Amino acid sequence: LRFIMEVEAGPSPEEKSKLQEWAGKPKEALVLGIRLTLDEWQVLTLAVQNSWGGQDSQQKADYLFEDLCDWFTKSEKAIKQSEIEDLLFEVIRDDFHVEAEDGSVEFMSKRFFQLIRDVKAKKFDGLMMMWKRWKRREGKKQDVIAQVEADKLDEGVVEGDLEIVEEGAGEGEQMEGWGEEGEEGGESAMDTEVKQQEKPEEKEEPPPPLVDEDGFTTVTRKKGRKKRR
Repeated sequence: LRFIMEVEAGPSPEEKSKLQEWAGKPKEALVLGIRLTLDEWQVLTLAVQNSWGGQDSQQKADYLFEDLCDWFTKSEKAIKQSEIEDLLFEVIRDDFHVEAEDGSVEFMSKRFFQLIRDVKAKKFDGLMMMWKRWKRREGKKQDVIAQVEADKLDEGVVEGDLEIVEEGAGEGEQMEGWGEEGEEGGESAMDTEVKQQEKPEEKEEPPPPLVDEDGFTTVTRKKGRKKRR
């Protein structure tokens, strides 16, 4: 009998470089993990895409990112998972007028809690999984853009604005606390009804966000806004 064993490939040079970078700069690794975790919260993504929080929905999501970064990187006492859960419930309800009943808030609070513990212990397996999923999503978006541009050239279409809807995160990669939303702790937000409260009067549209060389948004906080933490 002939047995064939499938051997999982080790990390690529780029992945090894990232692991070394995160080990030397754990605070930056934590901030990246917060950004990537929020990007995979489907209820928040739907709320921003559909402007459930008004015209400044994207800015409200950016404020949540900034609040979490300040809290997780500067807190002098241990952070409890229940505290993270309370904050996420508050934001999705008060800022986006959504009653999330799909279990995603509990699931995401668990992921944030695990992220903090892992980075403190310099364990980056979960962060690497999220980063690889983000890279695949970005690659798919670039493929779509390239195809559209090619179609424009073929058809002689004048350049215009293109809205890209981001696809779901990658499949197949999972470990405790790092699976995608819907794999653990409730159904996917895409398949679960969320109750949306009446939206308030829309505010003036904020200025466009700044995007750094890695493709992440730089947050500019409005003066006078009180931080949650």
